[in-house]
Amino acid sequence: MDADLEKIVIEKTWTGRHLFEAVCRIIGLRETWYFGLQYTNKKNIPCWLQNDKTICGQDVQKDPSDASFHFLFLVKFYPEDVEPEIILDVTRHLFFLQIREAILSMNLYCSPEASVLLASFAVQAMHGDCTEEVGPIDLDKHLPKSVIDQYDMSADMWRDRIKRWWSRNAGQSREEAELEYLRVAQDLEMYGILYYPICNNKETDLHLGISAQGLGIYKGVNRITPRPFFSWSEIKNIQFKSRKFHMKTVDKSTISFRSRETSIDSSILDLCIGTHNLYLRRRQPDTLEVQQMRSQAKEDKQRRSVEQAKIALERKERQQMEKECKELKQQVELMTMELMKAQESVRKAEEANDQLAEKARHSEHETLMLYKQKSEVEAECNRLSMNNMKSEEALLRMERKAREAEILAKQMSMSLADVSLDANRKMTQYSSQTALVIDPNWHQQHQGHPGMPSTGSYHQLQSLEHSHPSSQQMMSRSLNMPSTFSSPIPSNPPPNLQNTPLQNSQNSQNIQNSQNPKAPPTYGSGLIFPPPDPSINQIFEQQTILMELEKSRNEYEKRARIFKEHLEELRGDIDGLKRDENMTVGGQNGTQNGTQTIQQHREHDAIHAQNVAQGFDKFTTMRMSMRGTPRQRAQAFDGM
Repeated sequence: MDADLEKIVIEKTWTGRHLFEAVCRIIGLRETWYFGLQYTNKKNIPCWLQNDKTICGQDVQKDPSDASFHFLFLVKFYPEDVEPEIILDVTRHLFFLQIREAILSMNLYCSPEASVLLASFAVQAMHGDCTEEVGPIDLDKHLPKSVIDQYDMSADMWRDRIKRWWSRNAGQSREEAELEYLRVAQDLEMYGILYYPICNNKETDLHLGISAQGLGIYKGVNRITPRPFFSWSEIKNIQFKSRKFHMKTVDKSTISFRSRETSIDSSILDLCIGTHNLYLRRRQPDTLEVQQMRSQAKEDKQRRSVEQAKIALERKERQQMEKECKELKQQVELMTMELMKAQESVRKAEEANDQLAEKARHSEHETLMLYKQKSEVEAECNRLSMNNMKSEEALLRMERKAREAEILAKQMSMSLADVSLDANRKMTQYSSQTALVIDPNWHQQHQGHPGMPSTGSYHQLQSLEHSHPSSQQMMSRSLNMPSTFSSPIPSNPPPNLQNTPLQNSQNSQNIQNSQNPKAPPTYGSGLIFPPPDPSINQIFEQQTILMELEKSRNEYEKRARIFKEHLEELRGDIDGLKRDENMTVGGQNGTQNGTQTIQQHREHDAIHAQNVAQGFDKFTTMRMSMRGTPRQRAQAFDGM
């Protein structure tokens, strides 16, 4: 799919097998049972080269310029599951190239959300991890035109979504990215199905779909839902007689049909036989050659994992060195900025120094002027000091006179104070003598009223305090005493609450023993040891196999769940930008084939949306098409 081989000289007696083996030797392919050579016959219909017939004896069209034959080396038979069946990397790469080309050419229907997810794996396989060094993504090489025209999105918006999912694939090698691409692609509804136009006994236009799971009959432009479907386990044999194909099922029912073009009868028969043989081969032990290839592939995978670990370590060290180099550059830039700031500070300091020097010169000149003014001021000060001395002498004379006047005033005030003190002493003696006279009737009137306030002389109050010294202390104690209230609490709990869990467990064990006296004895923890089983190894092996099957099933369910979540996320991201279905979309240069392809994709989009809404996938649709017995499906086919 991505290269052309030079011309191979053949002989007239060469069969298709000779040429096919020569091509496999040139490209170094060992898993040859998946591939075949395809040519275009004289009616411009693609056919498969028959290995048991001579090349010249088949309807191969020659190039008129040099009388050469042109063939395409393509996948002819598809595996049921890509990961365990495809062994070598070169085989996986050829599958990847062909599936990507089929999606881009719109021969294989792919939903928009799956197209973006597949494009992210394809870019990872081609360019590695997502970095800024990679240029803009070429959309024509990663997204089908029908998907781009279906949404009102610019090229940058598509690139942004692909790049967003591309960044999630960081660390994947080319082989891992191609394997992830095929894992997603094999769940597409039309993956691995080759369609051929046929008709039944009623001459109804139908299509025969040949896949690794079986044969499906498709009606109209619908290539997603088979009506009906026959698995290879239900097909007994297929014969070609009298220009008709006769397919016999296990319940002895027969389905007859013929192709629209007789030139492709041999291709249909060869494809059915080869696919059925490969179906039986998968269910048999691997041959020695396949075992050797698996062993070699395992060694290559281990070696590649070691190399990847080494490369990852080197990448990590390089990133660490780049980080350190970046930090050093930042430090250098910081130091450079600090140096520039220091130089600027030095320049400013020099300018300030020059300004200070200029100011110093002005200051010296001003200082000289000030010295002159100082001498003049000193002379004036001397003159003023002489006048001040004279003034101070006059002031001293006046102060001396003022002190003399103050002394005279103090003597006069002291004489007046002595006179007023004598008068006050006499008045005090007279008032104390008058207070000692007590009315005898007052005591008799107030003796029967202890609650009323009593008044008396100072000596009476003093005698009361000395006669009752403890009354004040008793009052203070009665006021400061705290009031406490206590409630009795029982010190011992009730007897029925003192049982411990150990006693309860012992009681329950005694009850059980009393109810079932024939129970087997228990040892220690209560376990019953069974007698030794002689087939314990077989049971252990069966359990190991069951654990491996459960582990593989869990891994498959986890991958399927993650894949479904990714598709739902992508679908929700771009559904709002979908164009109206009635809008005209440019096909392949406006040709009739382009219009038919777009119409077919629109119908497939509707069928896919309906299946997604109902929760159906590719295999669910196949199982639904297998409802009923083969005889009933054969009758339904004849009645179409």
